[in-house]
Amino acid sequence: MGKPDPRDEGIDAYCLKLPRSACPYPLLTKKRRSWLQGWDESKGIDEEEQEAWSFLRSILRSPN
Repeated sequence: MGKPDPRDEGIDAYCLKLPRSACPYPLLTKKRRSWLQGWDESKGIDEEEQEAWSFLRSILRSPN
């Protein structure tokens, strides 16, 4: 088992509903950029999934 990957930590943080500002790494470091990248990617995926579900719900509710 190696050191935790900051990107994976950022993904986990988003899934745990932690705010982006909760990044534990200092400003202007690679670890901070990596953590934020993971958080941002998770948010983007979450938003895409929400849009897809909204679209599907609208199709299923619309009359033929």
